[in-house]
Amino acid sequence: MIGDGIVGSLAVTIFACGKKRLAFPNTEFFIHQCGYDCADGERITSNLAQLKALICREQNNQKGVDFWQQISTVCNIMDKITVEIISSQTSMPSDLVGFFLEKEKIFSAEEAMKCGLVHDIVYPGEVAIVPEFGVYQPW
Repeated sequence: MIGDGIVGSLAVTIFACGKKRLAFPNTEFFIHQCGYDCADGERITSNLAQLKALICREQNNQKGVDFWQQISTVCNIMDKITVEIISSQTSMPSDLVGFFLEKEKIFSAEEAMKCGLVHDIVYPGEVAIVPEFGVYQPW
């Protein structure tokens, strides 16, 4: 797999599953918590969904409680899966991956290589050998 530009969100989890993970020097990797994007542009993560469920409970709005609890549950499950996959495929422990998800971490290609997300950085003029694709020479 070859990362170029911005590899973000769930694409980082998919990238982490690659057998040979390469990146160009300008590549950035952006990880964050799973969330629900509302129509008004607000992004709701698991903790905020729980807060919204409590507000709905105080307003006797059971449909709202059910909705926000479901959003919270799905976000929690997705976050756990993301942490499990990234920590199992890199040198980062699961608590650190969870911390980075919460803080919305952006890794440079060099940082990603240090933590094991990237196996090697491909610089201009180099030939990359990727098992899935054969020889790859972008320039």
